[in-house]
Amino acid sequence: GTRGVANMSWSDVMGDHQINIGSNLVFDLNNSDLVIQYAFLKNRTNYYATIFQQANTFALGYNINYDFFGYLRDYGLGVFAQYPFSKFARIDFGSTIRSVNYEIKQFDIYSYNTSTYYKEKLDAIVPLLSYVFDNTTNSFTGPVDGFKQYITFQFSPDIGSNSVQFQTFKFDARKYFKLNKNYSLATRLMLGKSLGEKPQKFFLGGNSQMMIFADTQTEGEDDSGFYAQRVLDYDNTSILEDVYFSEYVFPLRGARYRERTGENVAVANFEFIFPFVNYVDV
Repeated sequence: GTRGVANMSWSDVMGDHQINIGSNLVFDLNNSDLVIQYAFLKNRTNYYATIFQQANTFALGYNINYDFFGYLRDYGLGVFAQYPFSKFARIDFGSTIRSVNYEIKQFDIYSYNTSTYYKEKLDAIVPLLSYVFDNTTNSFTGPVDGFKQYITFQFSPDIGSNSVQFQTFKFDARKYFKLNKNYSLATRLMLGKSLGEKPQKFFLGGNSQMMIFADTQTEGEDDSGFYAQRVLDYDNTSILEDVYFSEYVFPLRGARYRERTGENVAVANFEFIFPFVNYVDV
């Protein structure tokens, strides 16, 4: 099917204060996606505040008596700031407070009653500190010249029985070589490591253009989907961590999303960037 999101943005004349609201109302507020953002950009340090909620409902199968469906809800508050050292270097810091809920509902096909079959909840406070350097120049295909990198450390402390404890380090560096107006080379190195009681997972992969001819597997079992079926399986005992606290690392050409998973990751890319169609003259 189709879906849509309504976005509304406001700003003063100088752009010092910016407000953005995005939502797709579905039945009621509990089943809708909602993002409210405010940015204060008047001074050297930029400040951002975000209130968010994301809700997803999906089918999980059925038996002779019941239809089963899952309900995922993620909501919270984020506060961030950016402080520039120079035109090209800055530090990002902030924190996100979030709560995620997972319920499996069962619908009785005879009595038409709905009840909760399973319930799980996770809470987290995730502070973040990141150093960013970026002197790239852009074209309509994206960055074409220069260098960008970020080094990020984020962690989630113990805040109770439903908390997720981890410490994650990430390093991402990209170098672009401009050959001429339309052609450039791009290189990238990304490294990541997560520690703690419940370390974050890195899902490594990308969109395989050879899926029609590929004989793909997940953990030794035949699986020909565009995504490796790791997250929404019945026997997955870490669905909340996988959906809301994992890190997707892509692209890895010729592999599906979530083709490999682990607590450590390393990926290198080399690409030749060019416009496939310069313009369409109508």
